[in-house]
Amino acid sequence: MRPEGKAELEALRQVVLAWKEDYSRWAGATAPADFLAEVEEMVYPYLRRLYECRYIGEEQVREFWRFCEEQAKALLNS
Repeated sequence: MRPEGKAELEALRQVVLAWKEDYSRWAGATAPADFLAEVEEMVYPYLRRLYECRYIGEEQVREFWRFCEEQAKALLNS
């Protein structure tokens, strides 16, 4: 992974955590699904582009996606 990719992933991680915080305020039953839908719509294309430009590798994409799913599960359990 290139240093730029690491910095981009960290910034993206902070965005996802901020979204999770916002969604947790809703406390509705659809919050986890809505959260994941937003992540898929906004984050996945960005991850794909980072991968295509070789800033990150496949493992980093999988790791980040697991992180997003864990955040959705945490919403479900809150």
